[in-house]
Amino acid sequence: MKLERLPLSEVGEPLTRVRRHKDQHIQSLVASIARHGLVCPPVLSETDRGYRIVLGSRRIQALRVLEERGPLDLTVGFARFEEGGVLRVTCLVMDGVSPSRARIMSFIDNEIGKDLSPYEEARLYESMTRDHTEEEIAEELMLRKSKVDGALDAVRVLPKEALSAWEEGRLSNAHVRQLSRVEDPNLRDNLFRRTLEEELPASQLSFLLHQSRNLEELSEREKLLHLLRARLAQDEEIGLKMRSGQVRVEDSRKGDRISIDYGNPEELTGLLKKLVTVLA
Repeated sequence: MKLERLPLSEVGEPLTRVRRHKDQHIQSLVASIARHGLVCPPVLSETDRGYRIVLGSRRIQALRVLEERGPLDLTVGFARFEEGGVLRVTCLVMDGVSPSRARIMSFIDNEIGKDLSPYEEARLYESMTRDHTEEEIAEELMLRKSKVDGALDAVRVLPKEALSAWEEGRLSNAHVRQLSRVEDPNLRDNLFRRTLEEELPASQLSFLLHQSRNLEELSEREKLLHLLRARLAQDEEIGLKMRSGQVRVEDSRKGDRISIDYGNPEELTGLLKKLVTVLA
């Protein structure tokens, strides 16, 4: 096993192809390498047909795109442009890797490199706040600032028990988003415990949040929505479907709406007739 600095043109095709890479994934990696450099060297095997990729085919594809675009100042990392626009890559070269062995290595690499869970992402952002502002975190990781803000809000306001439940998967990301927006800590804690004890789906938690809001704190539009939800919830059948998330009263930029999930046209017809009767 050795490190070798090779012209990108000498790097051949993968020994085995475990998965196909979507173009948007490659373009995202291109942008990352252009900004931060190649932070992890590809792994190659030296064969009688030249250097073949064991791990890092996405990285090699992204580097080929960068080479086609022309010289770029990659000041850090394992790839550099030289005179004449030649891109050289520092690779870890192994001898005698078979296609079957390459498949196993690729599987292990993909398992280790799986996307972070929402909880792990939130903790990552939290650790970065020691040296970066939220704006800088979003810029460095090429994320929407609203995503960073939402994750950090959850870490800051939710109790340790709720964060543990999020980490363990007992609370979904949708649950966490809704709970972190509750300003009253006592109400937040009560809703969190009820969610776990009753195993409430996110749609039912949303329904309870709407029901618990103080009318005096709402805008006129929100008051109308609240009253509409309350009126519909008074009907036993519609109220049950609202708690399950099958019927939802929602606001949007284009206007307020009632959304219905249905299994067949007859069910939809019955729900529409019921809604008309209740609202008449």
